[in-house]
Amino acid sequence: MVASEYNNCFPCPTLQRSLRDIAALYNCRASLEELENHRKSSGLLSITAKCFGAANISAVLIDDGILFDKMCDLEWHKSFAPAVGRILRIEHLAETILNDVRIPHLLFSSILLPHKSVVADKIVAMKTIAAYRSGLQIDTEVSKADAEKGLLADLNGKYGEIICFCNFSAGRPVRIKNKSLIDFLFICSLEVATSFDLPMQVHTG
Repeated sequence: MVASEYNNCFPCPTLQRSLRDIAALYNCRASLEELENHRKSSGLLSITAKCFGAANISAVLIDDGILFDKMCDLEWHKSFAPAVGRILRIEHLAETILNDVRIPHLLFSSILLPHKSVVADKIVAMKTIAAYRSGLQIDTEVSKADAEKGLLADLNGKYGEIICFCNFSAGRPVRIKNKSLIDFLFICSLEVATSFDLPMQVHTG
């Protein structure tokens, strides 16, 4: 559907008001087609600077733990806001490390925790998506042994094995979903957040 068809199909007051507001900002006619043409001719940098300036945004905090095909990094955003900071998604960090280093599972805690400490001075907050994957009933007494078994389960290994490379050798990325492992990572990350005086966001939707 082209812009003109969309505009004719949805003549609701909210859409029309939004078109007028954006058109006033862009200094063009209030139609979807005109707005699209203006954005294409102006370019991303110009449009972003204009919108950020009009919104009077003073800080941008970015969770870069979810990947899109046309993402701009933190440095790019620093041209448009006085303060730009990174929010670290702990499950994404753990999965990245496990997929990159190809290590025996029993060493995971000694690998993950130092990584969290290393990046802690480069972030402004930490974030967990535990609520999405295993719920909000976090087991604060979860043991390292249970977490190691949970990692084995996520690697499609068998309980009791010392080393599991089955997912690595098959080339499938590790996705953390075991509750014991998620709870353990959350508790360990809280300790890191506390030691660096960082807030922890529990994303619930």
